[in-house]
Amino acid sequence: MVPCCGVWGGRALDSESVKEDVPPFDAPVESNRQRKRNKRREQKKEKWLRKKSSHGGASSSPTEGSADQAACDGGRSTTQNPLRRERNAMMRADTEAKALMSPLILFDCEFRAEMHTRENTSLAQQLMFCYGANKKCEWPLRLVTACPQDGDMHRVGHIPLPAPLAMVVPYQHLKKNSGLSQWTCFTLDHRPLRTICADQQQQQQRQVVYLTADSEDTMWSFEPDTVYIIGGLVDKNRHKNITKDKAAELGLRTARLPLGEVVDMGDHSKVLTVNHVLEIMAHLWQHQRSKKSVTEEDWREVCLECLPGRKKKKVGDANSDGAGSSPQTKRQKVSTTDEDDGEGEASPV
Repeated sequence: MVPCCGVWGGRALDSESVKEDVPPFDAPVESNRQRKRNKRREQKKEKWLRKKSSHGGASSSPTEGSADQAACDGGRSTTQNPLRRERNAMMRADTEAKALMSPLILFDCEFRAEMHTRENTSLAQQLMFCYGANKKCEWPLRLVTACPQDGDMHRVGHIPLPAPLAMVVPYQHLKKNSGLSQWTCFTLDHRPLRTICADQQQQQQRQVVYLTADSEDTMWSFEPDTVYIIGGLVDKNRHKNITKDKAAELGLRTARLPLGEVVDMGDHSKVLTVNHVLEIMAHLWQHQRSKKSVTEEDWREVCLECLPGRKKKKVGDANSDGAGSSPQTKRQKVSTTDEDDGEGEASPV
């Protein structure tokens, strides 16, 4: 059989040469985008190889290096890790040294039996917010969470929770943070609050003040040798005077923050969440460290900065009760007050 042949561009072609020159029908065609992507990939690999040869890395590919870094924090140069650890240790020591000159804030988490599961979860979240706010301060406070694991809790007319269930919240929620043991200026104390207060009063010679919104005494400044207790309670204002009654039971002095004296909160409750109380105290401690004293204007500035928006009465509402107010403005004010009265807060301070 005579093979097929022809002429193309002055050159004789047979069937075999045609098979070699023409690509297969199903061969993938590389687009411009794919070619650019492959080119960038090759350039990135060459750049990584040059960097590896200059630093003497041990991993064989960029993928392996990133995997090693994510797995055991060893993808980078080994000479940097000791320096980083040393720098972090120095920063931690400096932060803890500053915290020794600050007041001690004690979170009372013995109200677990008085809260539902979601409220205990909310309390754990607020404690994490407290740590984050305190970590950003130049002069951090010392935070201690009284979270007994043996079921020793403050109960007000509720059926006591079994000890295994009492240990679950909020301590177990905090344990979900892998770096909890490395938190700076934050300590978990599993002793009962009564034992902690007795130790601070007798051995450490410190005064203990329980912060509660129901107190008649107002606190205008902080003392470095004083322990301030914040009630860890998220109860939607179900239990009235619960923290004040507990302070009286423990024989502790009470005090409240001067919120109503420095900020016009209108008809809103003076009860704040745990993290808002801590933020106010942390900011004021920065003022006291820099100015050696805290003025009423400092309190006003900090409260306006830290209080939630719904708690702050707008400047235009100061004269809203006058004769010049329109009926529509008054109706809006009444509806806003009704909505806010339905909200619940935590940590009566």
